[in-house]
Amino acid sequence: MVRALYGDQTELMERESMGAITSDADSVFNMDDIDSLMQMDPLRQDVEYFFVAVDPTGGGTSEMAIVSLVLVDDRCYIMGLDSSPANGPDEIRALLLQHIRALRGHPCLRSAYCIFIPESNLGQEAEHMKHMVKDERKVFTIHEKKKAGVNTTHKRKQLYAQTMLEYTRTTRIDPACVCVNPNLDATKRLLHTKKEFRKQLTQFKKLQIPAAKPFDLPKIIYTGKTKKGMNDDLVMTLMIGVFWGREFLAKRIPNVPYEKLR
Repeated sequence: MVRALYGDQTELMERESMGAITSDADSVFNMDDIDSLMQMDPLRQDVEYFFVAVDPTGGGTSEMAIVSLVLVDDRCYIMGLDSSPANGPDEIRALLLQHIRALRGHPCLRSAYCIFIPESNLGQEAEHMKHMVKDERKVFTIHEKKKAGVNTTHKRKQLYAQTMLEYTRTTRIDPACVCVNPNLDATKRLLHTKKEFRKQLTQFKKLQIPAAKPFDLPKIIYTGKTKKGMNDDLVMTLMIGVFWGREFLAKRIPNVPYEKLR
């Protein structure tokens, strides 16, 4: 009967009904905050900007992840979640454009500027995606050093995680959250993606790697890929979106024509 009540929320069932501990000391996000983050809360006001962060697939088991969000004061509303292998430019373009266009269907986002934040660690992927969205209405792509997208380093991952921890307890998923992955059943894809998102949040860890030389500082890394086959694409993309979204709203990103983006 207990299993039937909890359904597919197996970790919650194990923790609440069986006394199991489902995260460890290395976990970045605790289970109570994850449970809170996964709750639904609708965005109820028109906004000037929404942020679309993308982490391109790096091959192997990783997938192209898209997380769209809105930042209002100290709150974060997740407006879209997609994760797909997206093999080749045609599939990448189709997923990206369909995701952005679906977001425009939300009444609070129809007139907002889309601030596009692709991660640029993989070759020219960010430049290609910038070209894919250039004809969409009211879209601006973030650049670093005249290059489309943002670069992620180990040091930045630490900044991303610290920023996300500030928002974790005030982050919610909008009930109209967009999920357009064509590889999944349309009636189940959002549920499937949210389940994967929660799994990735649970397994995302802060690890300390011992220094290679005496007296050197240990290396701190943030990752959800602690075992073969594990992914953290959605979590990393959320953190990229929250960090750079906050930087954009605070007008701390150089060479952004803020006055024109209204």
